[in-house]
Amino acid sequence: MAHNAADTARCVRCKKDPPDEGYKTCSRCRTQRRDTRRARYETFTPEKRQALATQTKTWQKNNPEKNKGIQRTWEQRVRKIVVDHYGGKCACCGETEFAFLTLHHIDGDGAAHRKALGLNRNVAGWAFAWRLLKAGLPDAHLEVLCWNCHMATEHRGICPHKEGNDNA
Repeated sequence: MAHNAADTARCVRCKKDPPDEGYKTCSRCRTQRRDTRRARYETFTPEKRQALATQTKTWQKNNPEKNKGIQRTWEQRVRKIVVDHYGGKCACCGETEFAFLTLHHIDGDGAAHRKALGLNRNVAGWAFAWRLLKAGLPDAHLEVLCWNCHMATEHRGICPHKEGNDNA
């Protein structure tokens, strides 16, 4: 069966909604599938759960490159959702290259915020993004800054873009 452009713009499960970016399925179908799997998992005995955990760890050990690729893809998806939620581009200079974007605590209370989320002070990147996602993406006085603007703000107190410096 030949696929046309209209077929690729639909969820592969329900064929109704457009898939989310980076996925073949829509969020409704992914949520439904996740809930079904969770309900099924709840019926498993402790022995079955332990067997599944052992099986997963064995697969991860025997397939390190595949596992690393899967983990990297998942981490990037989580980070993208969070960065997009908080603006998706640098609030200072407008940079949109995803690889350069970071989250910045506007009030400088990053350590206290991480502690409230149950993280140690050195946790950053996708682990921090994951905790934000699990917490429902709260209004945590966060903004998206590119790495240059973030470092300038942290070390100089103000970014050259905001100073009006022509050498920025």
